[in-house]
Amino acid sequence: QVYKVTKADKAPVMDCPITIRENGMDNGILSVTFNKDGSFNLIDSRTGRTFAGQNRLEDQPDIGESYNFKAGGEPILCDNAETTLCETTAYSATFKTVAKLAGDAVVTSYVTLQKDVARVDIKTVIVNNGENHRIRALFDSDVITEYALSEGQFDLTARPIEPSFTWQNPSNLQKTQAFVAMEAENGDDKE
Repeated sequence: QVYKVTKADKAPVMDCPITIRENGMDNGILSVTFNKDGSFNLIDSRTGRTFAGQNRLEDQPDIGESYNFKAGGEPILCDNAETTLCETTAYSATFKTVAKLAGDAVVTSYVTLQKDVARVDIKTVIVNNGENHRIRALFDSDVITEYALSEGQFDLTARPIEPSFTWQNPSNLQKTQAFVAMEAENGDDKE
């Protein structure tokens, strides 16, 4: 077969399987509604469970040294962000939130729902012009467990939420690069 690629006057219009609202989206499994502060409320339509205030941004002064964080003041929660529909495709929709934080940083999050997928994907870009502060994205959950699951180089590792008494880290900060997951003891409540 031979295919010919030609330039079109405008991009084809594709139906998006995601229901788009002014302040959110729904793929039939998960519903995302954005708040004024840039966080979002997530509803799992299979169970009716609601997770409010997900991806809430926090900026906090840091007076620690290069390895350990030590709070240099109270955390400042982001209270205002601009949220817009960024992209729709034949299989997904993405909203963009842009927040300017107190520590002279701009945080842009791209929140995506895909067709038939029970997961919210978030890509975050931080332009940080400040020094000596910590930026966090907060994800509140009512899951009760003793372990968090996080990525290793070639595996999924269960790490205790409460570290050993021998671990000397004043803030109990546990770093990750790609993802963290939790599940309740009965295995039903996955985050």
